[in-house]
Amino acid sequence: AMQPLAYFAVRSLMGWLQYVERAEHAFISNSLLIIATGAAHCWAVVYALFIAIHTRAMRYDGYHEGYTDHLPFWVAWTETLAVGSMGIWWVAGFTQVTIRILDDDAGGLPSEARDLNPNMFVQLMRSQRLHDILTMAHTVSCVGLFASIIPLCFAMALMKGDLTACEMCLGFVSMGFALPHAAVACRHLNFANPKKNDDAAAVAPAPAAEAAAQEAASLGPQLCVILALADSPGHAFLWQNFVYGVAAVAFLAAVAACGRSPPKVGDAALPPEPEEFWTCILL
Repeated sequence: AMQPLAYFAVRSLMGWLQYVERAEHAFISNSLLIIATGAAHCWAVVYALFIAIHTRAMRYDGYHEGYTDHLPFWVAWTETLAVGSMGIWWVAGFTQVTIRILDDDAGGLPSEARDLNPNMFVQLMRSQRLHDILTMAHTVSCVGLFASIIPLCFAMALMKGDLTACEMCLGFVSMGFALPHAAVACRHLNFANPKKNDDAAAVAPAPAAEAAAQEAASLGPQLCVILALADSPGHAFLWQNFVYGVAAVAFLAAVAACGRSPPKVGDAALPPEPEEFWTCILL
C-alpha cells in the first residue's frame, strides 16, 4: 500500500527540482530517458490495475481468501512478468548509475599516465558490450512492463460482475499510457545497434510517439491510481461517473494531440509551466 506513496514522493521531488532549476535547463530529454522513466511510471499504472482487479473480485464474491478464484488465469503470470521486469529495470538502472558515478571521467581526455592503461575493472566499466547489455536489459524490462498493462485491462473487462464507469475509464487511461511508451521501447528493441553511440543516435527518432509518451507520463500514472480507488464500492453517482469520463477523454485527447503535433525541436528538456507543475502535484 506504500508503493504509490513512495512513487508520488519521488515524483514530487523530481518535479520540484525541475521547477526550481527551470532557468538552468538542468534536465535532459531523449528516447532512452523516456523509456527509463516510463518504466517507473508504468509500475504505478500496473499497481493501480492490480488494485482495481482485486477490488472488483472482492466486490463480486466478498472479502475472503477464496476471492482470487474469480481472477482470470493470466493475472498471476502477468503479475510475475511485471515484478520480474521491474526487478530487471532496477538492476540495470542502478548498475548504469553506479558506472557513471565511479567512472565519471570516461568521456574526458587522459590526465595521468595510468589513464592510458586502465585496470581490468575500469576496462569492464567502459566496455561497450556491457553498456549494450545493460541498455538491452533496460529496454526489454520496459517492454515487459508496458506489455503487462494490456492483459490486465482485458482481465478487468472480462471478469465476472458489473464493470463500473470508473474501471472502464481506468482501462482507457492505462492503454493510452502504455501504447506510446511501448512504441518508443520497441524501436530500441528492434533497431538496436551494438556499435551505437552513448546518445543512441543509431535509432531513428520517433517524435510523434515520444511526444505522446511524454504527455501520457505527465498525468497518466496519477490519474490511474485515483481511478483505481475512487469507486471501490461500485456505486458512484451519475455526476461522479461523468467526471471520470471527462477526465479520461481529456487525457486521451491530450495524448493524441501531442502525438499529432510533436515539438519541432527534438530532445528539448523544457521546464514545466507553473500550471502543469501544480496540477501534477495536486493529483
